[in-house]
Parts: sequence; C-alpha cells; structure tokens
Amino acid sequence: MSDPMFEQLISCVEGGHVEQATDALLALSESERRALAPRLKAYRPDRPAFPQYEDSGPSLDLREVHDRYQRSWRRHETLERNREDVLRIAGAACLPRAADVVTWLRSDRFWRTPSLAAVAALTRVVSAPGRPAPASVARPLADRLRPAQVDRHWPMVSGLLTAAGLAPPPTEAVVRGWIREIGRVDVTERLRAHPHTALLLPHVFRIPRVAAELREEWPPALARLVTDGHYPRAVLLADVLLRLRIGDRPGAVRVVVRVHRSLAPTTAEYAEHRQEYLGMLSSPHVTVADSALVALRAADDAGRLPADAISEAAYAVLPRPEKKLVRTTLGWLDAVLRRTPDPHVFAALTAGIGNESVDLAERTLTLAARHLPTFGAEGRAMVRDAADALDGDLRRQAYALLDGPHVGTAAAAAAVDVDRTAAHPAPPPIPAPIPPPAPIPPPALIPLPLPAPMPVPIPRPVPIPRPVLIPRPVLIPRPVLIPPPAPMPPPIASVAELAAAGASLLRNRADPLVFERFVAALPVFVRADRAAVSAALTPLLPEWTDSVVLMMRSAVTGVCRGYALNEYERNPAHLSHLTARRAVELAEQLAGEPPAALLATPATVDGHVDPVRVLDLVAAAEAAGTRPGPYDLTQALLRLPRVVEPRVAEAAARLRSPAGRALARWLAGGGLADPDIRIVDVPQQRCRHGNRFDEAYLPCGCGPTRAYRRTATFPLLTHPDLTLPPELLSRPPEHADGFHYVLSAVPWPLAAPSHRELVAAHLQPLLAGASDGSVRSDRGALLPSLARASGPLGPAFALCLAYGLTLGRPAERLAAADAFVITAARADLGGADVGALVGHELAALHDAGLLVLRRVAEALTGALRAGAAAEVWAAARALVPAALTASAGGPDLLALASAAASAVGAHETIPDLEDVALRGGRTRLVTEAGRLARTLAARP
Repeated sequence: MSDPMFEQLISCVEGGHVEQATDALLALSESERRALAPRLKAYRPDRPAFPQYEDSGPSLDLREVHDRYQRSWRRHETLERNREDVLRIAGAACLPRAADVVTWLRSDRFWRTPSLAAVAALTRVVSAPGRPAPASVARPLADRLRPAQVDRHWPMVSGLLTAAGLAPPPTEAVVRGWIREIGRVDVTERLRAHPHTALLLPHVFRIPRVAAELREEWPPALARLVTDGHYPRAVLLADVLLRLRIGDRPGAVRVVVRVHRSLAPTTAEYAEHRQEYLGMLSSPHVTVADSALVALRAADDAGRLPADAISEAAYAVLPRPEKKLVRTTLGWLDAVLRRTPDPHVFAALTAGIGNESVDLAERTLTLAARHLPTFGAEGRAMVRDAADALDGDLRRQAYALLDGPHVGTAAAAAAVDVDRTAAHPAPPPIPAPIPPPAPIPPPALIPLPLPAPMPVPIPRPVPIPRPVLIPRPVLIPRPVLIPPPAPMPPPIASVAELAAAGASLLRNRADPLVFERFVAALPVFVRADRAAVSAALTPLLPEWTDSVVLMMRSAVTGVCRGYALNEYERNPAHLSHLTARRAVELAEQLAGEPPAALLATPATVDGHVDPVRVLDLVAAAEAAGTRPGPYDLTQALLRLPRVVEPRVAEAAARLRSPAGRALARWLAGGGLADPDIRIVDVPQQRCRHGNRFDEAYLPCGCGPTRAYRRTATFPLLTHPDLTLPPELLSRPPEHADGFHYVLSAVPWPLAAPSHRELVAAHLQPLLAGASDGSVRSDRGALLPSLARASGPLGPAFALCLAYGLTLGRPAERLAAADAFVITAARADLGGADVGALVGHELAALHDAGLLVLRRVAEALTGALRAGAAAEVWAAARALVPAALTASAGGPDLLALASAAASAVGAHETIPDLEDVALRGGRTRLVTEAGRLARTLAARP
C-alpha cells in the first residue's frame, strides 16, 4: 500500500533536496511524522552510480578526460552528502523518543559531514512542536561524541547545543571539534567572539593529545588574546607548563612549546614556576628540557633561584644523553661555583661523571678538577665515589685527577681509605674487635666499596686493593642463559573458541601459534560435529579466498573446490609456501573424512614437535590403514628435534607404512643435511613488478637503492621424504632479490626450527631489503625467534644479524640486539663465536657501503649492557679499521669498542689506531681513538 507522504519524503531523499524535505516534514503534524518512522527505519537507499573514466579514444585530450571525471566525482559526492542530510533530518523529525533520535544521528549509515544548511534544518525540526526537547538530544550527542567522529558529528552537535542553550561538556572530542570550528583564519577574533572560549581553552592543555590539533596560527593568537586581556595570562601559562611537565606525544609537545615561547614569560614568572620548570628537565623531549633550562638559568641570573633548585636541575640534566643540554648545564654550574662555592652544587656536578657519553663525562671531570681545591677532602671523596662506577680509561683519568698512586696498588687503596676517613671520620673501636675478612685470591680481585660507618662502632677492616681491569677468564660479564622453550598453549576446547581463533587468524596471519592451534583443532571438531562448526564459522567467511579461507570454507560446506595459490603463497622459495600447501591439503581432507590429528602440531612455542607423539600418530595411521598428508608429514619431519631418543628411532624402524618408513629413514640418517652456505656479492636486479605503459618502465616502491647486495647462497639439498619444491631447498645467487609479495615472515622460524641456517638463508634477502631502504617492514622482529632455533651457527644467520643491527627502525635494531644476546647465551653452539662471525659480516657490509655505523654502535651497546661483552668486543674489533676511516659513526663505534675492551680486559696493539690517536687535534674521532688505544695498552 502506497503512502503519498512517505513517497514524497523518499523523492526528496533520492534527489538530495534538503530544504524541500524540511518544509514538507514541518508541514505535517507530530502524529503524521511519527507514522513515517517504521518505514523510514527500514529504508535503505540505493547508492548512485560511481563515476567512471570515459573512453578517451585517440583524439581526446587526457587532461579533459581527467577534468570531466573530477566534475562527475564532485557531483557524486554532493549528491551523496545531500542524501545523508535529508535522512538525518527525517529521522530527527519522525522518531518518537529522544534516545531514538540520538541513535539515528549517530548511526554508521552517515559517513559524511553535514552541510551548514543541513545543520540549520536539523535544529528547526528538533525545535518543532511535539518533538523531544532539544536539550535531551543535544546533551547525549555531545557526551557520546568520540574523537574519531569529530569531523562528521561536531557541526551537528555544536548547532544543537547552541539551539538548546547548553554549554558543551569539556571532553576530548568536544575540545577537538571546537578547535576545528575556530579554524586557522582570524584565530584571535574567533576566540574573542566564541561564547565558550573561557570554558574550553584550558582543556586544550589539560587533556592529553588535544594540543596537537593547534596549527601554527594558534600560538601567536593565544599570546595576543592574553595581551589584550581577553583571557587570564596566569591561567594560560600555568596550563601550558602543566602540559609540558606531564608530557605528551611529540606533535602536541611541539605546539605547546611554541605557545610557551609566544607567551615569553618574565623572570618573575620563571621564578614563580620553578618547580614546574624543574620537572620539565626530565622530559624525554629535548625542546621541553631546553626551555626549562633557559628559564631556570634566567631566574638564577636574576638572583631568584636558590642553591637547592640549582642542584636539583643538575641532577636531572647531567645524566641525559643530549650533549648540548649537558654542556649548557656544565657552563651554568661553573658560573655558580665561581660565584658561590656550595658543596651541594659540587656534589650535583659529580653526577655528570657517570654520563654514558664518555666525552661528556670527561668534560664534567675537567670541570670538577677546576673546583676541586675549593672543597678539599670532602670534594675528593665526592669525585672518588662517582669514579667508583667507572671503568677503563675514564676511571684511570679520574684517579689521576685525584693525584693518587697508580690504581690497583695497595698504596692507592690506602690513599683512598685515608681520604674517606678524613671526610667521614670512623667511630672508635670497641674492645672486642671483629676479625678481618678472609683475603681474596689475587687472580680474581673484585672491586669492593669500603664499608660505610655503622651504628655500632666497629674497627675498619684491612683495605682491599682496587684493580682497574677485571681479568677476562674470571669476571667477564655474561648474559643469563636462556630458558628452554615454553610449551604450546592448551588445545582449543570448544567450537566458540575455535571461531574466535578463526576470526583472529583472518585478521592477522602473522601469529603462527594461532594458525597451528586452529588447524590442529579444526579436523577434531569437524569429525565431532560439522554442523556446529559450520554455524560458528559461516559468519566469518569473507568474499575473497586464500588457502586459510579455503580450509575454513571446506570445513563449513564439506566441499573443496579447485584453488590456485595466490601471489603471496605461490613463491616456492618462501617458507610460507609450505604453510599454504598444508592449508590446501587440510581443506581437501576436510571435504571427506578429516584426519584424527595432525603430525605437525608443535609441542613448544619454538615449533618443535614431540617425537613420541609423531611416532604414535604414524603407528596409529598405519594400524587404521590411513596415510598422513604429504605436506603434514614434511612439516612434521622438519620440526623434529635434532636429538631424538634412540628408543624412538628403534620403534620407528619397526613401522612398514610409507609414512613409517619415511620417519625411520629421517631418524636413522640424521634428518636433512645442513646447507653449505656461501656468502657472495651479487648485483641488484631491477624490480619488474611495477606497471608498464607504452613499454616504459615504472619503478615500484620496493626498488633497490644499492648497486650490489651481499647474500647467502647454497646448493640444492635433497631428501627422499620431503615434499618440497627445489627452490625451498636451495638458494642460488639469482634469488637474492626474490622478496616481493611477502605478507609476513614471522612464521618462518617455526617452519624449520631445527634448521636455523636454512631459514636464515631464505630470510636474509628480506632483511637486506629492509636495511637498504627497499622495503619498510618489521622483519627484524623475528630475529630473536631465529636465534632460539636449533642448528649450527653459520654465516647465513650471522649475515641476518649483521643486517638486523643496521636496520632503520630502532625497534628492529633492538630485536637484532636481543637475538645477538640470546645467541651469545646459548651453550649448544659448539664453541662458535657469534661475535667474530657477525663482526666479519659487519665489516663486509661496510666495505660494500651497506652499513650505518651509528646504528650498529647503538644496537651493540645494548648487547654490551646485557652482558655479552666478549661477543661485542669481537664484533666491534672487526669494525675498528672501518671506524677509523668512516665519515660518520666512527667515533660511536670506537666508544663502544673502548667500553667492550675494558669489560673483557683486552690488550693488543692496533697500528692504524695508534696513528689516528697520535694525529692531534680535538675531533671526536681522535679523542675516541686515543681512549681506545689507552684502554688496550693498560694492563690489569
């Protein structure tokens, strides 16, 4: 039955007639409008045809074709927006309750920002007689507004709040919408005229992340606003300092810093807010700390800053890595100590002696030496306490500064004790002295701090000599041994859990544990109740198809249609090819009688299977007369541990089925042979997966940026029981660039957890592409998994680590450093020196122009702190000749080498190093070369 009023409304919707629809709705009575609500809620408009490019033909100008398309696109977008506007107005006019109107206006059927005409029409219909009160619609819309919805909903929310006479709630979304409403033109005038500036402006700085909305026009506009007296200056400055002290994301912090500079605080304001500025000195943002340092020094120059505040500032800044900040602070402390020799300020100065940057620590030590005579024995004790945490050349300099005997002798230890006693007198001894501690053997001397005075007076023990360097065989820092791999999570226990795992797998293929648990549970539940599995998985199935979707669809329908692997799965040189083949194989099995269990289900999170479980399943299949899938068997063989109990091999030898004989041969022959890796330099091949137009090559975004690439190669491996393409069992040099169309390589280490070099050889081109800028990804994140795999430590894995240490993203370099430490902590590598292997590859990459020394130094510094001192020294030692001639990053690498050499007690002579150290000058390269030469020349 047709309804003329509804037909008229739909005609306005399809034509996008906002004013006509508004007038028609307001002409109806409240009951007539409400009668339209059910049909309106069920209405789904047809989308207008999407504009297409016209066939240009040989004679038509291409620019004219493009302009026509742009005009068609603008008409299409205008019509779509007007249609949505009419539907918004219709819902606000017809739905009976305020909650229904709010839900309608917030629904996801509206994707475009309403026009100003639509907002005006919306306020008209909401204010019509019989409609819910405007406040009952405006307030919930404002309260439920979310930051992601600001662009679409704020004009409507703002208009309704104004019509209802309500003040907006100061939420993040509302404040963001208000900032965008003010805009970038005539900001000061708009702020003055807006009725809610006083309410919302404070929350721009009090709510995190909101300040990032401010553009460059806002800081000077806010300064003019407070200068003209339209906003309290004290309130704005306090809010700005609060945000800078609390911190925020970099984009927001940059804007707030500009606002602070535009306000140009006075010296009196600096002094008034000194606690906020002191807190800002610890900010991770350098500009914030620099602004605070300028403010505090200005307050001190005006005589408005007490000494304890200066000390607190020094303690906050001197340990920081930013050299400009530290140097500025040292100059400030020098002026303060010249003016007023305060022992608390001098104690704060010694905090810079422990700075991680050796040149900053040396600068602090030099400044401490300048003021040391003023503070006498107390100052010497302060410097000595700070120097106790040093090592190597810096520690020798500290003790030389104190004019003591050579460090490491009994006379030096006695001098230390004398100075400590002068600064902190010990109480008199009691009649019954405590026996002195047992002597420590000379080869393993440990630097122990002298005991502090205790509440009960006791005599001082005999001073222990304090060595400078630690004997390498005894106390070399070592990383903690890695624990065994954790077991797999428990199997999926219900159909609901199976559906949740399937949904997670469809969203993200990068978690191999989710995949393994899902494929292990799927045949079990299909055998038990296919109807329940079908009901749970059917809503998840997408329109597109890949191997995983094919497997799920086969479980649902019981039918497996033909499928060709897509571009991400078909490359036979990728280990993801095996995963895709396993999924297709299981899809074919699910179309018939699914297997009772899969052989390749891992027992541990590193991918290894339980040999006993595999043996039992193969024996059960033999007894039942069934055969495991060839790809399932292949994956299970690759996941067997390298060492299996003899009883398992003996039991496998008694099996007679093809799968049983394959398992027996694998166990008896030791499995797949390790590849014979060779590292070669190959010329880069031009990427050909860009588009071609008129036979002209259009390069894609993954084009190589280097002329040559260092890659791992190995000849073909063979094994009669593996169903694998030859490309996966070999790596010829021409495959160095075969890395396109890889969704994720995270599952690769779990595909062959007992064959680290095989996986590393295939993974290395991906890391090479990430290191030279050809691709952007997180491929370095899987290096720790590869480090936990089994197998010999060889050149392919060393090359992966070398590429990982020079990746562009800090998080990836951190993962590479973790992998370096994990490898150094392993006790099953047969004495292989990961440091020497990685150092060799790092030097080769530098010679090929593929290495960024600063990145490598940063990553290996983290490994040194984790305890892998010997390995870091071996890797850094291989790079020392390169660092001496590098144009950038050389001093960083030499500083790392000095720290590592000091930690292991290295002693050798490097001729080129001596030449650079004796070159003269004050460049950092010469300074670090001299420090390394002194460290290597010193003896324990």
